[in-house]
Parts: sequence; C-alpha cells; structure tokens
Amino acid sequence: MQTMNVVYTAHIGGYEQPQARFEHPLPEGWAALFFTDTPELAPPGWNVVEVNAKKFTQRPPHFLSRFIKIRPDVWIGEYDTCVWIDACDVVKGDLQELCDKNPGELLAWRHPNAPRSFFEELRQIAMLKRRYCGRHWKDKVKRQVAWYSREGVPGNAGTAVQTNVVIRRDGEWTRRVCKEWLNDLLEHETGRDQPSLRYVEHKHGFKVGVIPRAHLSAHNCRKRADDTYVHHHKHKAG
Repeated sequence: MQTMNVVYTAHIGGYEQPQARFEHPLPEGWAALFFTDTPELAPPGWNVVEVNAKKFTQRPPHFLSRFIKIRPDVWIGEYDTCVWIDACDVVKGDLQELCDKNPGELLAWRHPNAPRSFFEELRQIAMLKRRYCGRHWKDKVKRQVAWYSREGVPGNAGTAVQTNVVIRRDGEWTRRVCKEWLNDLLEHETGRDQPSLRYVEHKHGFKVGVIPRAHLSAHNCRKRADDTYVHHHKHKAG
C-alpha cells in the first residue's frame, strides 16, 4: 500500500499574505495541502484546497483554521503521517527526516517558555486583545480558568508545547484525542488551542510528545534558521 504523508496548513480570512513555502522539494510520498478561502493568496508549491468559509459564519475565521488544524481526519481523511505548519512557516529541511527523528502518535513544538504554568498561559491570553474572541474575551478566559479549576487541573501544571508545528500518526487514539481537543476549544472560544490540548492531557493522563526546539526555529529564537527543519515567521496581522 502506498504511504500517504501530508504537510498541510490553513489560511482563512485573507488577513495577510501567507509565507508558507518549501526551500527544497518534498520527499517522495509526501503531499502538500493548503486550505484557504482566498486561493489567489496561496504561495507556490502547494496543492490548494478551496474552503467555503461562509458555511462557518457562526464563528470567526480563526476558528475554521483551528478546525482544519486539529482535525486532519475530517479534512484530509486517512493518512500515515501528517505535519501541520503555520501559514507563516518555511520548511527548510527534509520533513521525512524530521518525522523519523520524532516518533510518536502526537507531538508538538516545545514551548519557548516551558515549563510555563498552565494558568499563566491563560492569563497571558487574557492580557491580549484578540479580535476573534469578541468584546467579552476577558470574561471568556475567566470562565475557562474557572472550569479547569473545577475539573482539578493543577495550578502548576506546565504547558510544554506550542502548536504551530504538530506531527501526527493516524490512528484511533489520535483521532479521539484531537476530537476532544477541538471540542474543548470550541466550548470556551478563547482562540488559543494550547490550553485545550493541555486539558485533554490532564483528563486522560497522557503527555503530548515534544519536538525539540533544536529542530525548529522562530523569529524570536537565537538559533540560526538555517540549522532547522521549519522556521516560524511572525504574523504581520493580529
């Protein structure tokens, strides 16, 4: 059976020019899918999948991007390995090699401030004026904090990962975790998906695998981008 490996991203709302691109040809057996409602903005090198965002008018565009990000089983279908990257990420190295170095069913990039307190992460969200959270965004975060406290999430629980790069191997367990991850995100509507993933970790007593920071770089990292597999650029909007 032919291996189906996918790297994918989403750009919904046309809020900026996406920078996602590949500096080298993809390895054999890999496909690149770019989900968007503005196909004219798609960078070269991607297979564009046009999305009708009007079907999701009950939520801001940001949440549709999160839906695509968290549930590849819904948007892609069956796959062996999939890698989510942010629409501002540049793939600089061999994705197959990156995945081979990071075995496991579900992994994400190490958080730059790890191990930051779980509730500190939520407080950071409350300090930001995020347009997709609406005018009651602070109250939404407070309700989310209260809910997690009632659920028994320890106040010192660390947030080990950020999710602009996520590696997944398809399977029943991965699909179940991602379904609960999305459900919790939509329940609270604060826009950040890391706290929801951390809650699912707590609820089921597992840990998301951590992609070492040495394998990835960002605009605010000291590490040279040339030494990494994926480089994350800062968003120009939002």
